Amino acid sequence: MQSIFSNALSRAIANHINLSATRRETLSWLALLIMQHGTISLWRLAAHVASAAQTDSVRRRFYRFFQFVRLDAVHAARVVVELLGLSGKPWVLAIDRTNWDFGKTTINILMISVVWNGIGIPLIWMLLPTEGNSNTSERTELLDRLRAAFPELKIAALMGDREFLGDAWMAYLQGENIAFILRLRENQFVLRVGYVALPIATIAQHLKVGKNWSSKVFAGSDVPTRPRPLPCGSW
Repeated sequence: MQSIFSNALSRAIANHINLSATRRETLSWLALLIMQHGTISLWRLAAHVASAAQTDSVRRRFYRFFQFVRLDAVHAARVVVELLGLSGKPWVLAIDRTNWDFGKTTINILMISVVWNGIGIPLIWMLLPTEGNSNTSERTELLDRLRAAFPELKIAALMGDREFLGDAWMAYLQGENIAFILRLRENQFVLRVGYVALPIATIAQHLKVGKNWSSKVFAGSDVPTRPRPLPCGSW
């Protein structure tokens, strides 16, 4: 299996990343073994390579790869897109952030993934300089980098958690004609001219996943019965 996977991935890598045949093979080994064994420990992975070479030799080969090779995230994203067969198709994207401490160092990563068969596959990311939420300029920069890498990109929708609300951010998405699905806070009020302001929790309390906010929700109440439909299931 290693040989089949290695050859297939090596061909895809060759289309987008300028590496020697040996280093393409090394990268292919690493990709497969990390998925199989759930570790990034190089000395552990070296023991599982299907090669006549000694484990110590394979381990040194892994070390040299990371010592001398610098992979560009955009090039890696192009390999992923080719392998998943996404070229020419509209993508559903997800933007998210992960933050943790490694000793005294704060690691804060903002990432955009493509949703494929219900799984988010990372495409492009940036390390944020501080801990905490991202800001509009960081989000737009990351999305612009992705769109520059894939000029023919068609975005079916961009999904995000409650962190990714904000007037400037949503105005940017609207200005770029990018449909978005953002999770709302349950205590957030919906404001409409001529209508009573209601929190999301009140609007959604009678709804089931997949149902819409409609006049039936407010039957018998003094709330106007012509509210604009609001999709449910995302809060």
